[in-house]
Amino acid sequence: ISYGTEWYKNVDVHPEELIYHFENFDPDNIYTLELVFYYEGNSPQWKMMPFVDQVSLGIVHLENRDSVVFYKRIPKNVYADGKIDIKIRRISGDFAVLSGIFIREFIDKTEGGPQSVYTSKPSRKLFLQTQSLFKGETEIYYQLPEPSYIELSFYDASGRKIRILEKGERGAGFYSVKWDGKGDDGKELTSGVYFIVLKTENGVLKNKLILEK
Repeated sequence: ISYGTEWYKNVDVHPEELIYHFENFDPDNIYTLELVFYYEGNSPQWKMMPFVDQVSLGIVHLENRDSVVFYKRIPKNVYADGKIDIKIRRISGDFAVLSGIFIREFIDKTEGGPQSVYTSKPSRKLFLQTQSLFKGETEIYYQLPEPSYIELSFYDASGRKIRILEKGERGAGFYSVKWDGKGDDGKELTSGVYFIVLKTENGVLKNKLILEK
């Protein structure tokens, strides 16, 4: 079911429970799970409970028309047989819903420390997401459908660039980066409206944020 053009608005739904199955995982590696949720409905708040195999990962609270990213490390005993089963159970709301599943594999490299690649990518479109209201620190998520040179920057309401968070070549995949609420000069910014802008070779995305002290 498609709720819009953004990839995270392409939503799987089921009256009670969604089930996904993945294989070919290395029992010696470390994996993390990222789930993206989105819904549009009449009730003000929905609750989902994700499971890995039969282990509950807690409850995810969803707000109408707002995407939510859920992050969790997957216990090694879960994929000892090379398989991972993911289940999304409806706790409240009209349906069980899910927009995307990303499983990140950490691989030790000789240089640069742990690196990450995604082993499962149900959706690959240009994507930028963060909280619309935050205090002091927030986390930004973005996805690239293919390798690209990128710049992820913050601007104030007047259009002045105040901070470059990331810049350079990036491979296709899902990324996250934290912003500490400071400009390039290291000073904390005042309360107000700001914009996060992702520039890539495939397009430009912009999100509005409100910093509240």
